[in-house]
Amino acid sequence: MTNHHEGRPPHPVYGAPLSGAPRSYLGVVFRPYRAGIARYVLVSDDFRIEVRRHDATYEARADGKTLCNHAGNLRRFRAERTAAEAGVTAILRKEARQ
Repeated sequence: MTNHHEGRPPHPVYGAPLSGAPRSYLGVVFRPYRAGIARYVLVSDDFRIEVRRHDATYEARADGKTLCNHAGNLRRFRAERTAAEAGVTAILRKEARQ
C-alpha cells in the first residue's frame, strides 16, 4: 500500500496529514488534516489555503484570512471544490497585485 504523504512535513497546527488521497484543484495539491473529532480540513501543500466544512457548506481561508464578499459577509460554498478554487483564485489575485 502506498503512502501519498511520504516525506511531507507536518502542518504547524494540525500535525501529520490523514491517510486520504491528496486532491488537486486548479493545479494546487490539497491534503486532508484532522481538525477535531470526526472533522477534517483540506490544506494546500504550501499551507496558505484552508478549506473546512461548516454545517452544510464550506468556507475557505487564504493566507489566514477567511474569504468574504464585497459587503464583508463570510462567503459560503456548496462544494469543497468550489471553496478550494476560490482560495486558489484569491492567492493568485493577491500575488498579481504585488
